[in-house]
Amino acid sequence: MEALARVMLSETGKDVGNMPGAGAAGGLGGAFMAYFDAAGVSGIERILSLASFDSIIEGAGFIVTGEGKSDIQTLAGKVPFGVLRRAHNVPVILISGRLEDIGALREAGFSKMVEVSPKNLPLEKATARPAAEANLRRAVVEAFCD
Repeated sequence: MEALARVMLSETGKDVGNMPGAGAAGGLGGAFMAYFDAAGVSGIERILSLASFDSIIEGAGFIVTGEGKSDIQTLAGKVPFGVLRRAHNVPVILISGRLEDIGALREAGFSKMVEVSPKNLPLEKATARPAAEANLRRAVVEAFCD
């Protein structure tokens, strides 16, 4: 990515090396910023706005979000963090296939975090039926019945 940023700088005079979002999609964001004067915007923020997320969650008792693996990178602008930031004090439950960096995720403000796949279960088995179905059912029960 650094080499690509240097090429863009030499060809366009624009340094995208430290621009937020420039590395997204393999550098495509930076290329559009450098070559086409595009503005970098947060993808999840744009999607939430287009979906009228703020209106949808009015009066909600909780919000559920998730991803395949939640970790410190989640807090760098991925969907669950975007949802959390726009939750307006509505509790956000994070359900993920795998959880790492739990302290950082908790500190960010997720009200509850549930891991779908047991840590001792290899990914191939965790994603195959019937284990995946059973683990997902267990995770949902854990999320809402505690």
